[in-house]
Amino acid sequence: MKSKLAITVVLLTIISFSATAQESSKTRGVSYYKLGVRYAKCALTVASGLAPRCPSQFDFAKPSRCAQDSDLDRGVRSGTEEFYKVVRTNKGAR
Repeated sequence: MKSKLAITVVLLTIISFSATAQESSKTRGVSYYKLGVRYAKCALTVASGLAPRCPSQFDFAKPSRCAQDSDLDRGVRSGTEEFYKVVRTNKGAR
């Protein structure tokens, strides 16, 4: 029983270090809010067909540390609003 517990603890430790190691240098140290803004802009740029890929500064996988954070959600909403504001402005400029 103790050996199963010890193995479980070791595996969880390895998994948690692996998740930390996999975080991109583009996201490390960036606030949840700013990541949400970048994430939304990237997703909307590609989904709208404006670009085949995201600009490099916005092209990243969402870090697991941000999975359920309200600041990330606020950032996604703000990024979405900013994206649509730019799209509306550019449509008016044509």
